[in-house]
Amino acid sequence: MAAQDLALSKGLDDSGLSQLLNIIPEAVLAVDKQQRIRYFNKRSEETFGYGADEVLGQPLSMLLPESAREQHEHLVHQFAGTVDESQDNAWRPTMSGRHKSGRDFPFDSTICRLEIDGANYFAAVLHDISSHKHTELALRQSEESYRVLIETSIQGMLIQQDQRMVLVNRAFAAMTGYEIDELPSINIDDLRHPDDIAKIRKRQATLAQIGEYEIDDARLMRKDGSTIWLQIRVRAVEWQGRPARLITAIDATERKLADEEARRQRQYLTTSERLAGVGSWGRRLDSDKSFWSDEYYRIL
Repeated sequence: MAAQDLALSKGLDDSGLSQLLNIIPEAVLAVDKQQRIRYFNKRSEETFGYGADEVLGQPLSMLLPESAREQHEHLVHQFAGTVDESQDNAWRPTMSGRHKSGRDFPFDSTICRLEIDGANYFAAVLHDISSHKHTELALRQSEESYRVLIETSIQGMLIQQDQRMVLVNRAFAAMTGYEIDELPSINIDDLRHPDDIAKIRKRQATLAQIGEYEIDDARLMRKDGSTIWLQIRVRAVEWQGRPARLITAIDATERKLADEEARRQRQYLTTSERLAGVGSWGRRLDSDKSFWSDEYYRIL
């Protein structure tokens, strides 16, 4: 071990820092002004795959991808020449490291100046963010999939987050009568019929338990004040790393009106039969089963 490495190790031992730096869950290393590695804790060994005896005295560049070495050296020299008493004099770059196996990985770092026994060093605390980056990539891919799905769907679709519609397609905008760029600034409750909000809130309570819910008859308040009926399906998703809802809406106004007309006709027939004292019966063609009206049973 070089004299400078021994001096740094002794300084850390005397200060009580060496034992602490070897038990913390972060990689910690130190380099001198010539960018040679002078300290390498146990977590650094795990992070980079090298033993301390393999790296001490070696250039820091051995731990960096070739594409990042020149830029990193330039930034370190720039940082070394900057002194601002109003700041904490720490540099916090996100960088890439190279494992002994040749695998590159990203890490966040905090780099600061360190003086021991009159010698100056740069000490770095590194945090491997590979899993975080993988999660970010998965989220971006997921968000892009949702975006393509929503923008190309012929059904009304949107992403709701914090009562706001953060992504809306043209089909849903057409249902509301608003321009597509008007909707993100509107609270989604303003599109709901006041009498439906309690029912929707009740269904929303199940979202955390089962991840989705459906409502067959929810009313939407259009920009012109008219009302249409919707069949909606809501599914819990993540959008930009936060909980959100993917909502699919189908215009059910014609079906709702047809159902209402059929109900009205049945009620009219029942009333007419009761007043006339007659009943009716029929046979379903699809099942070959007979049926009788309530008045028919009453007469019998």
